[in-house]
Amino acid sequence: MAEKLVTKATRLGKLGFTPQDKLKPAEKAQRLAATRLVGSFIQRFGVRTLPGGEMVKVDLVEKLFTDLAKRFEGRPGGYTRTIKLGPRRGDGAPMVFIEWVVRPEEKAAPVAAAAAEPAKA
Repeated sequence: MAEKLVTKATRLGKLGFTPQDKLKPAEKAQRLAATRLVGSFIQRFGVRTLPGGEMVKVDLVEKLFTDLAKRFEGRPGGYTRTIKLGPRRGDGAPMVFIEWVVRPEEKAAPVAAAAAEPAKA
């Protein structure tokens, strides 16, 4: 389900992360329709706990359209990775760890930047 929702957000393109006041009426309607469609599959708001113990309310649908759509913009698919953990102790239910796939450019960028800097003598 996560793959389909991210695909929906990336197909919307720049409309997903453009401020609302800079959109034309037709673009606003397109964004609203996509937001409502995604909102029907996931809950709108979640709670995130900060290191100090403070709880912050997070709009999950907006996070999908702004953060994840930018992150996976040029990727044709395969946004998640699943790792099988084996059966759960107690009832034997199969357990899986799901994580977002990181682009190779993001991992290689710090190494390439460090190699590009000349050594000071």
